[in-house]
Amino acid sequence: MLSAAALTTTAVLCLSSCGAPDETSGVHGASPQSASPTGTGLHPGVFKAELPNGASVRITVPARRVPDERLEQLRREAGVPRATYATVDIDNRSGRSPVSASRLVLTARDGATYQLEHVSRAVKRWQPRASGGGHVTPSGTTLDAEAAQTLRNRICATARGASGDIPVGERGRNILVGDVSGIPDSFASLELVPLIGDRESAPVQGRPEGSTGTSGEPGHSDGPGEGGPPGGGGDESSRAPAGDIPPENPLPEDPQPTGPASPAVPPDPAVPPGPVGPVVPDPVNPPPVVPDPIVPNPIVPDPDPVPTVPPVPEPPVPEPTVPGEALPDPVVPTIDPPAPGVAAAAPESREKDGRVQHGSSVLGSAGTAPAVSCLVIPVPVSPSTPGLLAAAEVPDAVPGPAHGKT
Repeated sequence: MLSAAALTTTAVLCLSSCGAPDETSGVHGASPQSASPTGTGLHPGVFKAELPNGASVRITVPARRVPDERLEQLRREAGVPRATYATVDIDNRSGRSPVSASRLVLTARDGATYQLEHVSRAVKRWQPRASGGGHVTPSGTTLDAEAAQTLRNRICATARGASGDIPVGERGRNILVGDVSGIPDSFASLELVPLIGDRESAPVQGRPEGSTGTSGEPGHSDGPGEGGPPGGGGDESSRAPAGDIPPENPLPEDPQPTGPASPAVPPDPAVPPGPVGPVVPDPVNPPPVVPDPIVPNPIVPDPDPVPTVPPVPEPPVPEPTVPGEALPDPVVPTIDPPAPGVAAAAPESREKDGRVQHGSSVLGSAGTAPAVSCLVIPVPVSPSTPGLLAAAEVPDAVPGPAHGKT
């Protein structure tokens, strides 16, 4: 039998072993408020990200309160049963181009995705659709043509008036709306798709602001006035407390550290420091000398050659001709041969007027043309010959010299 002391010792040991905490149960029972991505995942709250254009953003999902009461009133009148809001505060003072938030995508642990998009596109899905000659809202309410057109006009005006791109050097806020009743209390990733220029850029990962998250207990859902799904609820115990920094505050100038700084490692005393040698400065290489560019003299093109015009000779000027005294052509008298029987009497008659001398070929002063010499052969004729009288009557007959006479 055991003694009373042994029984007491055994009972104490049994009680100690049953009451000792399990180390592994402490790991699995970690608080769900942790926002570490490697621990229990991400939780609803405030996230930060850097955009490709140099801007920084602060994302609050879901929004702690309805960002715009007029937007919520329009949702009710349009018959939209559910909506979840998120706000994106953009600091574009260091950005290089205008930017806005296009979409926010949350991926749950089971692979399901929750998407919220810019309000200018989200409200267009609130418009009533034509059906069977009438107009039906998303909740199934039928509207007449006039009421439906009025609702469409209000929705279009809200889309046009929504905040869009944030200019360079400024800060602003975009509102995102999702057709979901809420977001999960724990999700694997959060990505923001920015709109730079006129197209969407690559998504950026959001990281929790600070070292801890702002999520609540499972079943977390904000009330209608705190940014949760309108019409949804949950009791006071299921609502998450508001964060320390409200979304209306501007973004901090310097990012806060996400964890404690690692302590400096002291040097090992067993290893003596080596001797310190002289510090040899790095050789300074002079920059290469770039010669000045040689600008060639401009080439002046030769002027266009002037075509050589051949000299035009002056037309000869004819000398004036002075008309002289016209000389008449010499008249050569025609001498008919004498008739036979007249040769003896003709010399005597010629000698008397002095123009012709004995058959000479030289004319007298009365004539200028040379005389024609003729050989007159005397023919003996009788006085009764009729031809003698005819020869005596011819004045132009030039008788030749008579045979035997000088």
